[in-house]
Amino acid sequence: MNDVTRIPVEIEPDTCVSPWWAPATIAVVVMVLANFAFMGLGVRHTTRNEERVLRGKWALATQPNPTFDWLIVGDSSGTLGVDPSVVSTRLSGTSVNLCTFGSMGVVGDLWIVEQYLKHHPPPRGVIVVHAADVWTGKHNDAFFQYAAAIPESTPQLLRRVLFSGARPSELYVLLRYRDFFPITMLKDKFRDGLGGSSDTDGSTSSELNLPPDGTIRLHATQANPQHVVEEVPSYLARISEATPLDWHNRLALNRLIDLARDNRFSLFIANGPIAKQVRDAPNFDEHLHGISSELATLASRERRSTCVLSNWFAFPPEQMENCNHVVGPAVDAYTEMLTTEILNSSLFNHSESRNGEAGNPAPL
Repeated sequence: MNDVTRIPVEIEPDTCVSPWWAPATIAVVVMVLANFAFMGLGVRHTTRNEERVLRGKWALATQPNPTFDWLIVGDSSGTLGVDPSVVSTRLSGTSVNLCTFGSMGVVGDLWIVEQYLKHHPPPRGVIVVHAADVWTGKHNDAFFQYAAAIPESTPQLLRRVLFSGARPSELYVLLRYRDFFPITMLKDKFRDGLGGSSDTDGSTSSELNLPPDGTIRLHATQANPQHVVEEVPSYLARISEATPLDWHNRLALNRLIDLARDNRFSLFIANGPIAKQVRDAPNFDEHLHGISSELATLASRERRSTCVLSNWFAFPPEQMENCNHVVGPAVDAYTEMLTTEILNSSLFNHSESRNGEAGNPAPL
């Protein structure tokens, strides 16, 4: 038998290779524990003026007394541009300004009116005021960031935003600014300073005490004509597409119209003040034609809703802070023009007789 040459074979020792999910799991556990630790330490996001405004307006809508004949809702063009005392005088009844800011859109109007109706009898009327670029605007992360400040339970708020068609990424933004994930705020904390938790006006309070009629002046009260003129091109660019209402706005406005019908109050849909240079732009009407037409169509489907100031009431730069915000005497001028159109509308006659009692409009 021939000898067989044996060649030694080197066998490498077994190596223990950890599965990929092991370090990933450890990292997730560490992050979760760290997040809970930061929650325990009270790490929170920096409070912004808009959040304080939202909480203040919701507090007015929630407290059972007083009741109001007129609710004014909308964005900052109404917050700063509609004087509730003028509304009360000209429309004969108490009024409150519950306007907030543009990021909340019509959805914010709907929510705060619903909140008011939970605690009060229906008003005589609701006045909705929005700027051109808010009617044409889209839902974005800012809506969910600021909606997180609404003073109601997280489950209730989640139900609201799910009804508005929120995506998972938007739910994350909402929960993040509800301080469920304080670990994600560390970058902001280091940027602002570990001890800095105040917002842009230097206040360390998360609350805002408003007068009973909701009047607020957080922005500049001086006209800024140069800024207005410089803003015109970018403003026109924001409304450059003759698109219909964003579906979030359409859904909320339809629901507001239904609330007016079901609760027997009048709904007045108004365009906010605007800079004269924007209104006089050659293609302004073309850009806003789709919006104006859809607003009129929606309002006309129920007898308790109507559009006012459809042609837009414009002001020179010397009377404005920016393209949407009037200041000084222009506030009274806009409010008077708004109430004049309401007084002249056929719908006002139906809301006028209430037997002297809030919440009992005359039947249609």
